[in-house]
Amino acid sequence: MDAKFHRVIIDNETYYRKYKGYNNEYEELMDEETFVEMLMDEVVTEEIEINETDVRMAIDSVESFYDQQLLLHYISYLKEQAGL
Repeated sequence: MDAKFHRVIIDNETYYRKYKGYNNEYEELMDEETFVEMLMDEVVTEEIEINETDVRMAIDSVESFYDQQLLLHYISYLKEQAGL
């Protein structure tokens, strides 16, 4: 995303405006929720849904007990790092 935005605070409310520097123009104000939704639509390319039952079944299908344990420990580590 190459767009530039300015944060505008009016009466303690935060808004954002897209700024076009090449011609010094602004677009309409948007509230923070709209701004975040717009950014998410722009940068999130794929949504991945993870089902713990499917993950567990996939791990159980791994033949090596050692590899199963390694995967389970790694998943626990990732959850811990993500604060889950």
